[in-house]
Amino acid sequence: MTHKPLLIMGLLLLCAAGLLFFLVVRSNGPNDEKNGFTRRGLHSRKAVYLHELAVGETLYKIIGNTGRRFFFTGKDPRILYSADMQLHRQPAITIPFPLSSQVMLAYDLRVDSPCVHLYANNLSAILSSRLDDTTVHRIPLPTRLFTAIVPLSAHSLVARAFDSAGDRQVLKKIIRGVNSPVRETAIVESTGDAGFSADGMLRYDSSTHRLLYTQFYQNRFFCLDTNLNLLYTARTIDTTNTNPVLTRTFARQNKGSLMPAAPLHIINRACITDGRYIYILSTLKADNEDPADVEKNAVVDVYALGDGAYRRSFYIPNLHHEKAQNLFMANGLLLVSYTKYIGAFQVPPP
Repeated sequence: MTHKPLLIMGLLLLCAAGLLFFLVVRSNGPNDEKNGFTRRGLHSRKAVYLHELAVGETLYKIIGNTGRRFFFTGKDPRILYSADMQLHRQPAITIPFPLSSQVMLAYDLRVDSPCVHLYANNLSAILSSRLDDTTVHRIPLPTRLFTAIVPLSAHSLVARAFDSAGDRQVLKKIIRGVNSPVRETAIVESTGDAGFSADGMLRYDSSTHRLLYTQFYQNRFFCLDTNLNLLYTARTIDTTNTNPVLTRTFARQNKGSLMPAAPLHIINRACITDGRYIYILSTLKADNEDPADVEKNAVVDVYALGDGAYRRSFYIPNLHHEKAQNLFMANGLLLVSYTKYIGAFQVPPP
């Protein structure tokens, strides 16, 4: 008799797993049917493979570079791994960042030699140290929790954060030592979902002094100057111009926490720029692509930084059956993050 509840529970779990499998199999993915757009340049230009590095653990991302090497991290943000431009491992560096569940829940990490900065989203602070020192400084930021951040200089940055009411997310320019943001702008219209449907990647090109904000779930990106003036709005070549979000409130320590009720499909996985072009790693199949090519490669769509116009596309091959997850440009090399590998490629000519 004592085993009966366990048996019933096991059968219920088995039925639930079977139902979930059935729903996944029967559901249509974003690439199961035509998506209504085409790409050009795919078969005449491909990224040229140069080197690879086995990371040995699940990769977080590439976080910065110097003239001779680049840095990356895995599951522990306190350990900074590095490699030279031929992807030979270099000695690791350990920075004693004080980690907590709040920090680990949402953070970003950047190396800006000779410093490394951990941007703690939920603490509204920067944890900063030098690469050659173990002293960590905490720098508070005059804003509520943020969801994206990018430095402009040693003393200024731009963050995507909640406004004073906590209802929507805006871009804020922050100067260190100033008690409030010096500029705020809302580049995406409010949709009543706390900004989840407009979530995206914030990037800065120091050579042209331009900011880019590329949405994860819709086919739009925005270009701004360092004072947050909108220079232009552009669209990626796919047709995903809506992606409604259902949200629900989760109770947490007597405070409501608004979260997406269901996962969203990312269409723009990564975005980088080299001062002339914008490179966006897309997850969508074009109508003129062979499914076999899509299976064996990831695709990058290239846009002009000046006006956002589409130029061409190229493939990045899978590495050890892993598909490209993120992009980084260093010293003329395209460094590609996979799950447990880093690949170095040469970008094909325009």
